Amino acid sequence: MENKLNRVLIVDDSPEDREVMRRLLLGNLQGSIQIEEADTGNGLLQAISNHRHGSQPDCVLLDYHLPDYDAPELLQALGGPDSPCCPVVVVTGQSGGIDARSILRLGAQDFIGKNWMNPESLSRTIENAIERFGMVRELRAREERLSSAFDVSQTFAFEWEPDSDIVQRTGNASDILGISAEEARFNLGHNYLQMIHPDDLPVCHSKLEALRPGADSYHMEYRLIRGDGTEVFVKESARGFFDEQQRLIRLGDFHKIFSPA
Repeated sequence: MENKLNRVLIVDDSPEDREVMRRLLLGNLQGSIQIEEADTGNGLLQAISNHRHGSQPDCVLLDYHLPDYDAPELLQALGGPDSPCCPVVVVTGQSGGIDARSILRLGAQDFIGKNWMNPESLSRTIENAIERFGMVRELRAREERLSSAFDVSQTFAFEWEPDSDIVQRTGNASDILGISAEEARFNLGHNYLQMIHPDDLPVCHSKLEALRPGADSYHMEYRLIRGDGTEVFVKESARGFFDEQQRLIRLGDFHKIFSPA
């Protein structure tokens, strides 16, 4: 794995499944790795509490169904989508009945099924989770820095899930774009594309459609028509994240309004 991985916490009530994940991790990762285990949600929360003032696990492998909690409840307890304390991969043994998109919206960074888990897929999923967690923290830190900047009203960042059209973080996008806070929260992805100048829309679509693993980012400039009809120029930097089927599941965007020379 490209990310340096030192400590993984496996949370599963099945000793056999914990042992399988332990073997898969140890068999595919180079260097030293510390693996901790818990068999209940309370065990996970206690482990996180014990590390509260120190370093948290590099990743948590969390079984969806535990004797005392299910994954959605634990994700909320770990900070939810806005302030997760560490990367979490939800692990499920069910082939159906689990809404993976809702799990991501609740704060997990990725998910994996036990039936398709192997050394490569597990390590890749953990790597993706760590990258996404880092991006969330980077966007939050950038947004906090911008909040005190002189031109904060001209900059915003968000995460967009194409399938659900839900935006995780918007900053002050509603004020900049001249739309309601409700639109910025729940329909910003679709509405934003509609606000791009018609002459620039084909290039924007081509950039988005060209995203794929290995070519997961782009930078571009275009015109945007705000809710009040005024036209502004935007610099956009974006990075995409993909599932096991190489489908785009999350897009992190950073936007800056600027005046052309």
